[in-house]
Amino acid sequence: MVTYSKLKTDEVALIKSMLQRGVKQKLIAKMFCVSEMQITRIKRGDNWQEVVAIDQENSTSTEKKIKAN
Repeated sequence: MVTYSKLKTDEVALIKSMLQRGVKQKLIAKMFCVSEMQITRIKRGDNWQEVVAIDQENSTSTEKKIKAN
């Protein structure tokens, strides 16, 4: 199956983790270059429902890696 998503599975897991920690959707959208609506859909479970948020211990190091890119 070919997909053309801007986001990768690990990024969506990080987004879900950030949402759980209370990071603003607008900030997340800017960080990942997607719309706020896409973040809302991820939060509601409309999109990417099969992806689980990453645990808090690993999320900080993963965030740093993504920001560095």
